[in-house]
Amino acid sequence: MKLSFVHKYPFLRLLLPFMAGIWCGDHFYSSGENGSPELFFYLLAASALLTVLFYVFAPSYKWRWLFGLSSLFAFFFSGLVITDVQLQKTNISFADTELTYRVCLLEKPEPRDKSIRCKAMILQANDSLANLTADANVFLYFTPTSKTVYLRRGDELLINTRFQTPLSNGNPDEFDYPLYLRRNEIAATAYVPNDKFVNYRSDNTFSLRQLADDSRNRILSLYRRLGFQDDHLAVLSALTLGDKSSLSDDIRETYSVVGASHLLAISGMHIAVIYSLLAICLYWLPVRWKFTHIIRTVIIILCLWLYAFFTGFSPSAVRAVSMFTFLLLARIINHEYLPLNTLFATAFFILLFRPMWLFDIGFQLSFVAVVSMLTVQPLLFNSLNMKHWVARKFWGLITITLAAQLGVAPLVCFYFSRFSTHFILSGLILIAFTTIIIYTTALMLLLTPIPFLQVFVAGIINHILQWQHQCARWIENLPYASFDNLWFSKFEIVLFYLFLFFLFFFFKSRKSAPFMFSAFCLMAAIGFRAHALYASPLTNSIIIYNQRNAPAVHCIDASGQSWIVNADSTDHYLQLKKTMGRYWNRLRLDEPVSLMNDFSNEKLTLCNSIISYAGRNICIIADDRWKNQQSSTPLFVDDIYLCKGYTGTIAGLNRLFNTNRIIFDASVSSYRHSKYMAECDTLGLPYISLSTQGSLNLLP
Repeated sequence: MKLSFVHKYPFLRLLLPFMAGIWCGDHFYSSGENGSPELFFYLLAASALLTVLFYVFAPSYKWRWLFGLSSLFAFFFSGLVITDVQLQKTNISFADTELTYRVCLLEKPEPRDKSIRCKAMILQANDSLANLTADANVFLYFTPTSKTVYLRRGDELLINTRFQTPLSNGNPDEFDYPLYLRRNEIAATAYVPNDKFVNYRSDNTFSLRQLADDSRNRILSLYRRLGFQDDHLAVLSALTLGDKSSLSDDIRETYSVVGASHLLAISGMHIAVIYSLLAICLYWLPVRWKFTHIIRTVIIILCLWLYAFFTGFSPSAVRAVSMFTFLLLARIINHEYLPLNTLFATAFFILLFRPMWLFDIGFQLSFVAVVSMLTVQPLLFNSLNMKHWVARKFWGLITITLAAQLGVAPLVCFYFSRFSTHFILSGLILIAFTTIIIYTTALMLLLTPIPFLQVFVAGIINHILQWQHQCARWIENLPYASFDNLWFSKFEIVLFYLFLFFLFFFFKSRKSAPFMFSAFCLMAAIGFRAHALYASPLTNSIIIYNQRNAPAVHCIDASGQSWIVNADSTDHYLQLKKTMGRYWNRLRLDEPVSLMNDFSNEKLTLCNSIISYAGRNICIIADDRWKNQQSSTPLFVDDIYLCKGYTGTIAGLNRLFNTNRIIFDASVSSYRHSKYMAECDTLGLPYISLSTQGSLNLLP
């Protein structure tokens, strides 16, 4: 199989080693201690020097491979060095006690479930001996009150708190929150009570980001004044401004099931719709003349960046507009226009300034979708010869949807454990609605000087949003709308993309070699999945997860049945599913049964918070029912699972139970945790803390 096509795309040859360097820099970065980071700079300098020497002094063309090899290493080490420099920003040690810090809010405060999260930068840290400066980004969490309503980007605060670097919970297949913070250059987090901060200085200076936020907030206020409410307001804000903060879980789930979650975030599709509108408005500037073509392109680029400005320069909008900017500029500069090479150039320069975006799900999905549309869509479109222009347009929309879905399907299955089967139907219907909504919203904003017409258009948009919502619900309720609880390993995803890659070249070249490679990748993926299914069979397990404020015992049977025994009066099934759903999918578990009261069947018995399963007894202590109780004969249990809610002593439990071990849940306060551990040491009782141990499987 010939790969000479690579020479047509020089930025691909730069992008691949550069991404490999970023991945290696992230993967082998260990707690901020790489060992010898200076070595990476020396290797980069050496490879760059060799690249120059081989280019200048290579005696003949046959030795130019040395130039290619040295340049490959140069870009690899460039990615490694840039990643190391980015990650070193999080390698900061914080005091173990509360200190007073002066911080500046870097982004608009983001409402969470029970708090408000602010990204901030530490400007100064004060202690009793000296003033210490620390240029570090952190996450601050505030309680929602009237005091936090007026916080804005750029405000400087004086806070008194203790910063912590979050540690992994140690649960299998759980989302790695510390890794997420590190990749987003967040060094630590802290909770700031309302009585521990004051507004030191409000932001009165000009800031483009703050101006963008204020502009977006004014548009959102206009939406509310025009009568948009609840889900209609949330969807309109997401479709036009990229503001997803008001989206309900119900709306998110509906769009996820129908395969249209990308519509709720600013993406290349939104920018393409706006570009089409601008192209129609500028039809009077012909492209056949160089001068008018340049003017037309500059106007469109400025308008696209103005739109990104009104979205608050959200990362997804910046990525999409950057991509279109490169594509439009390339059309002017290059006589031989290669959109795929322009896409590679866009990705290269984006990663050059934001290397950690390589691990951003939105960046991966957008990049893969566009690559698939540029390569696969022409093959699909040309497979049928449509004569009528209406049929060609309709077939074009179908093939674009098919190509994009084919490209992103492996990533969607990997990250979200779901595959939407009606993606063509939802794509055709919901994309059409989205296009109409964007166009009519633009008209509505232009009619601001004419209020009565603006209100009339707003009413039309409300009806369109209602129809879109009804269509999404209808598709969601169709039979087999999605396949859920899927699980694929990274190796399987790589094999599947290699299968698609070689299959694409088979249809392009009609040679047997690409087909053989694609068949090999497919068989390897099938073999890997068969090995995962049969070489590692499911066994009986009793697992206690390290999940704060969700104390529960998960009893798993080899048949796939499982029971979640809640330790307190709250049903923690949904909370555990959010964090442990991927692990349950890997084990191929049936829907777990959540138990709140006494229960008994042929496999499990729950009586008075004592679990008997697989020959093991576990007593859950989450209240004071056992406090001050007396027993002449201690009851034997294998483990005592101690949770928040018990206020007695370990000695009191020791008089009631004869146990091999005490397990402290993460919900136990640090004060009681230390007190109970000291009691266990005195009594000679073995214990395990989930906060340090992580999740625990009680069966061998």
